[in-house]
Amino acid sequence: MNSEIKVQEIGKLLEETVEEITIKASEVDAPEGESLSTGLLNLDEVLGGLRPGELVCIAGTSRSGRHSLACQIGLSVARQGAAVLIVSAETSARQIALRALAADARVDLSELDAGRLDEDGWKRVVDAAGAISGLDLRVCCNRDISLDDVGTFAEDAMGGRDKGLIVLCGVERIAETLDRDSCWVVERMRALAVGLRVPVVVTVDVAEGVVKSIRKGGYDPSDIGMAVGGVDDECDALMLLDRSATPLRVGYLVPG
Repeated sequence: MNSEIKVQEIGKLLEETVEEITIKASEVDAPEGESLSTGLLNLDEVLGGLRPGELVCIAGTSRSGRHSLACQIGLSVARQGAAVLIVSAETSARQIALRALAADARVDLSELDAGRLDEDGWKRVVDAAGAISGLDLRVCCNRDISLDDVGTFAEDAMGGRDKGLIVLCGVERIAETLDRDSCWVVERMRALAVGLRVPVVVTVDVAEGVVKSIRKGGYDPSDIGMAVGGVDDECDALMLLDRSATPLRVGYLVPG
């Protein structure tokens, strides 16, 4: 008997077929539309803003601030009147709320969390809370969330809106739960961006050793995507956060 010939179950074949179609969908040209500001002028100059159907990947180590940056971008986009959905498989809803308050009130996050603010700081926090409450911003935090859940929540959040943004923090956590790699999760998120005609921002964890090697010139910028799990082919832009420099350096931006 030829060992290369095998019998396959229809369920497995259907799963593989759907995956192939999803990948093809992610390669469809995104429609033209209004770009949204990230809230960071230097980043907007490189990206040209966040455009419908595009996916931006923020990579960094566990303490690089990638989640904080992603949430900051989400808050900035919501201020522009867009619908925003922030999904996190790692950060708690409380942490996202604290980061949003700290960023909008311009107070230190750790001081806010500890309740050590002066009178002026508290006033700014109260004003920020009122302003943020009026935004079309939704948050979902669950370590075991599935991509089907993300898609359902995203469709509901974006439904009927002219512009929006989806933020997914913790790609590697979802990949681990599904016994997949990060690249597969990013593929699915790019397909979601194209399908809903909104930009998507995702965060991916990078080993400290990889960052150190890049810092020493061990990787050419064009190879950064492979160094962080081969996600570059699925991204319209990839950035690596490096806290070795003060202030935070955002480098190795690789437009797709």
